[in-house]
Amino acid sequence: MLETFDYDVFLSYCRKDKAVVRTVAERLRKDGFKVWVDFWILQAGDHIMAKIDDGLANSRVLVLFMSANMFESDWAKMESGCVRFPDPLNRKQRFIPLRLDSAPILLTLAQYAYVDWTSEGREEEYAKLRAACAPETEDRRESRPEDHPNDGSKPRTELNPFQSAGALPHDHPTYIRRQADDEFERALLGQRRLIAITGEFGIGKSSLMLQAHCVLPGHHFFGGGLADMRSENERLFMRNFFRLFGAICDWCELENYVRQNPSVLFLDDLSEVMAPGLLALIPALISLVNRGDIELRIVTTAPKPLRTIFDDRQMENPKYSDPWQHITVGLMHEAHIHKLLQLLPPRAQKQVKTSAKDIEIISRLRPKRLQRLFQRLYDAECGDCADNDFAKIIKNDASYD
Repeated sequence: MLETFDYDVFLSYCRKDKAVVRTVAERLRKDGFKVWVDFWILQAGDHIMAKIDDGLANSRVLVLFMSANMFESDWAKMESGCVRFPDPLNRKQRFIPLRLDSAPILLTLAQYAYVDWTSEGREEEYAKLRAACAPETEDRRESRPEDHPNDGSKPRTELNPFQSAGALPHDHPTYIRRQADDEFERALLGQRRLIAITGEFGIGKSSLMLQAHCVLPGHHFFGGGLADMRSENERLFMRNFFRLFGAICDWCELENYVRQNPSVLFLDDLSEVMAPGLLALIPALISLVNRGDIELRIVTTAPKPLRTIFDDRQMENPKYSDPWQHITVGLMHEAHIHKLLQLLPPRAQKQVKTSAKDIEIISRLRPKRLQRLFQRLYDAECGDCADNDFAKIIKNDASYD
């Protein structure tokens, strides 16, 4: 039996983003959706928390408007958690992030494909949002991949298991375990508190980091990407850095928090940080984790070894690089590709086998590029693509981006 809801969509946002949220809300309402958004629902005298709890429980989909403003708002994070955490794989598609600006996405949210409101193709993105908010039908329910595995018949677009963007949780159907997975789990459970993951772009570093949520249950997780924090101004960098922690504003508050709450801090793309930022950040982090009364682990990712990055920033002293346990994420192997191949429908599988050498050369065996190609091939077969068109997709470098 299909679930019924009072509202199609619950909109969670930061007050500073109210103007754009109102525009989206009005468009959804015009298209016939029942929308829960505070400025339409809450009345004078209402118990705000009770109203929000009721709205979340009775809404089919939660749309979280991600922005620099939102990432500073504990309120919005709380609302998103109410729906996300009971269903971490988001199988029922009840959690839809919508990105408003280029602010680094918190790693706990990076595993979810988002609606991109920063691009020029907003009409296409709105179509995705509208489809996600639509009431479920019997046809849509029966097409879920967990209920009806691919048996060789013509696939539905909704079944496409491949993901073009965002980190993959370890139990995602297209996630492939490699040697680095075992090394990372051992490191998390070991005595080292500083872990550095190294690998090329698109190799799966961010996906690997997500395993910490399963390996270390009961821990609090902070962090996100540092690519947008490039600054020669130390104070500006540190101000942006502490935004990763929500209400925590300085080292003293962070120390007090992690002393009481076992925590993991993710720092994605550490190589993007300029010298002033690293000089302010790295010694302080090393000092913090070395205190015996604090249960804090720090996990970084970078395309190059930390020693190389630190040397480039005139931080040649081994005290900066030696304390880290280094894990290198390698390329995929033929056996890994074979596992992914099993998730493609029949004609696409055949074309991949025929063009295996071309795929290896163009993809450079990076998971992200393979995911994108296989996603396109899956969609192509859903659209009754001709055999010669499969070959064109495979040989086009843009198919992997």
